Amino acid sequence: MRAALQQSIQQAFAPMQESLGKLNDTLAEGAGRQEKPEGFMDKVGKYQKGHQVAETLLSPGQAEKTGVQASSLGLKHSE
Repeated sequence: MRAALQQSIQQAFAPMQESLGKLNDTLAEGAGRQEKPEGFMDKVGKYQKGHQVAETLLSPGQAEKTGVQASSLGLKHSE
């Protein structure tokens, strides 16, 4: 009776054990090639680099070093 009970328990849990074995294999493979998550400063650096490339493509040449002064035309600041 005990042997039959033990066999039926093993048969009931066999699919779950197989799935867990596959999951463990997958996790072991993933752990070997897992990369460090991208940090905030990495994202900022990527953004700045992309921004510089876009700025170079859209506006080739040297950036202006002097400011531009617009005439006031007699307008108040609130207008």
